[in-house]
Amino acid sequence: MNILFLSELLYPHAGGAQLATHLWAELLAKSGFNIKIVTNRSPNEPVVSKYDNVTIYRIPLLKSHESIKY
Repeated sequence: MNILFLSELLYPHAGGAQLATHLWAELLAKSGFNIKIVTNRSPNEPVVSKYDNVTIYRIPLLKSHESIKY
């Protein structure tokens, strides 16, 4: 089964929601689910990264990083 998470930011960026999304994704992946996460791309981050059953897609969701609240 596939599960999709949409998150403005993702761990390792600081914040409770980012960490919770990361932890839920890991827990579900260890249970056999295929996890896809779509999140904003910050400079120097890969567009796609994979580990275990988790695939993270980083795309430019915001026009500038000044509008990110962190």
